[in-house]
Amino acid sequence: PASPELKAAIAATVESVRGRLTIEDIHGLTAIAATRAAYRACGKEPSRYRPSAEALLRRVLSGKGLYSINAVVDLLMRQVLSARPPVIASARRSMRRLRIS
Repeated sequence: PASPELKAAIAATVESVRGRLTIEDIHGLTAIAATRAAYRACGKEPSRYRPSAEALLRRVLSGKGLYSINAVVDLLMRQVLSARPPVIASARRSMRRLRIS
């Protein structure tokens, strides 16, 4: 589990995100817009299959709590939320399934 210090850092990051963004701002973020364009180029509808960083931001801005998975995942969620612009994080296993021809 995450340490009390990491939990406090995540809570501070969540409050920072809520203080500087609204749900309406998400689509204007460069990394989110680029990821949505890439999804469309691959034939996926980004409103149906949301990019992970977008989904995380939406969750935080909707007032929903974050799940604590383990220290590594929690730290990664904090990094995604605190990055300006948000970074996109995916599991290595998911990346192996991606084939580009």
